Amino acid sequence: MLCTHMDEAIAFLREACTAEEYVWVSEVFLEVTQRTGSEEFVQAARALLTKYPEESRQYHIADSVAEAEAVLEDMAANPGWYAFLDAFHALVQARSGLSPKGEAAILACNEEMADLICTSLEYAIAYLREGCPGEEYMWVSEVFPEVARRTHSEAFVQVIRSLARRYPRETRRYDILPDIEAAEQALHGPPE
Repeated sequence: MLCTHMDEAIAFLREACTAEEYVWVSEVFLEVTQRTGSEEFVQAARALLTKYPEESRQYHIADSVAEAEAVLEDMAANPGWYAFLDAFHALVQARSGLSPKGEAAILACNEEMADLICTSLEYAIAYLREGCPGEEYMWVSEVFPEVARRTHSEAFVQVIRSLARRYPRETRRYDILPDIEAAEQALHGPPE
């Protein structure tokens, strides 16, 4: 809700936020900052540290604000990483919302996802290695063979093998092993 209504959220923090509300809202400072990259939001949150010093101390809210500020610095230093994450999450969300009967839409979405991964392979490998949750793994697995075929990246195939070990239940439940095996075969096929 805060991300969707950022102007109102900033106005709320600056003008109407009570001490109790500040404590509760502080729990999502980091996530809101990661999603929006809003410096104004973080500035409004920081201003409340001095307005509510007791709550800030008791609930370690300064740490939450500092984490949000660190994210802003990291976003400025690594814009490509955050652009990749935004695009990747949007595609995974779009794919998860498609009907199994919408084959053309699924193919189009998967083609877009494969394009993104291939053009941002280093970021994709890092994300799959360090941050990909199981629910995203099942959707992105659909493009494993295509990405391996187009990139011939041993590092990519290694990371998807590690995902199968990290998420054995999802691998079995969603029958992902054939996609990984196809990616392994594509790795050794002729270059595109």
